[in-house]
Amino acid sequence: MERALRAEGVPLVRAATVLAAAKTPGGPDFFARNGTHWNAWAAQLVLDRIFETARRDAPDLPRPPRVVGHEDDPPLPSDKDLSSLYNMVRYPYREASVPYPTLENAPPPARRIRVLAVGDSFSFQLVDAMARSGVVAECRLLYYDRAEYRFAWAPGRRPRTVDHEAFRVGPIDPASFDWDSAFAAADLVLLEFNDIFSDRTGWGFPPPAP
Repeated sequence: MERALRAEGVPLVRAATVLAAAKTPGGPDFFARNGTHWNAWAAQLVLDRIFETARRDAPDLPRPPRVVGHEDDPPLPSDKDLSSLYNMVRYPYREASVPYPTLENAPPPARRIRVLAVGDSFSFQLVDAMARSGVVAECRLLYYDRAEYRFAWAPGRRPRTVDHEAFRVGPIDPASFDWDSAFAAADLVLLEFNDIFSDRTGWGFPPPAP
């Protein structure tokens, strides 16, 4: 999948490379020891690189506020989803604090954008990062290209985290999905996948050419 995208000239961001470069001795971890997904700190750093990469081809895209630090806070459910499967009465690390990004105090963007995203469960942390950034008005997420979420935030609204299920629309069929309208409405199209899914060709995305 990665080779095919590169062959088509699609800009790629390898999250592992971004996080390896950002890692410092004694610095915060990018995965909670209780969870299987990256944390908010990691997702925000990766979102910054995504926008930086996209702006090379589309310089009119807004620039998200830079990550200037982090603070330790209680974990989100996604930070302890693994420990929840242990079925243990007591697990000492379950409530261990996790790093959350602090962003620069940037002025409101001149315009906010609409994002079309297709991805797996790691996409939800990216959605949270979009919400915190304040530069995304809407994100239409096609989860595994089988279920649709439509996230929207009012101007000036920058929630720290998002109740994802509150924005769930329902199942979709990639074969009958109106891709033309979805592409036409988006300022940025994002395909997120883990290496283990690189042979799934985006679970049906991109759609076959007519």
